Amino acid sequence: MPHELLHKTIPALWLLWLAFWVVSARSAKTNEWRESDLSRWLHGVPILIGAAIMTFPTLLPPPFEIRQFKEFETVYWLCAVIVALGLGFACYARVALGRNWSASVTLKREHELVVTGAYRYVRHPIYAGILFALLGSAIETAAWRGIIGFAAIVLAIIYKYKTEERALVRKFGADYEWYRDQVPALIPFWPAKW
Repeated sequence: MPHELLHKTIPALWLLWLAFWVVSARSAKTNEWRESDLSRWLHGVPILIGAAIMTFPTLLPPPFEIRQFKEFETVYWLCAVIVALGLGFACYARVALGRNWSASVTLKREHELVVTGAYRYVRHPIYAGILFALLGSAIETAAWRGIIGFAAIVLAIIYKYKTEERALVRKFGADYEWYRDQVPALIPFWPAKW
């Protein structure tokens, strides 16, 4: 396979995921409650900054772009598989969540507590899948920019899921607290109370 085509695989996976995300967002229920604008900025801006750093090598000074290990086709394919698995898991979770999905922390009218599908394994499978895919992308860069971008997004996702959990406890009370005590947040099979 030509080298140029090889290195379009991971970006193509992200673009396919983005297309699915945009199309599936059209069927979401109407909002009952949404987090504040400040809260959205507190996770949205770091996510955008982290994604930009990972995507555009020239945003940081040149030393952050230097590869830390030699480029190997096998490593690239392993990273592509990690990206595909992560995005696939996020899509699986998105389908299970159905019309309850929202890009921001939101409670929908007639919001349902979903605990099936990917939600049996982690409470936040969309975030888990996206983080796994981002890990594959970060490893593929083999540069400090990948680590910095990934770290910024991880911190933003942690803030976002904690904000979401507070809203879900308000909405579902003891049912969500029981679920939270049984199922790990982001890493399948990890202790739930970690």
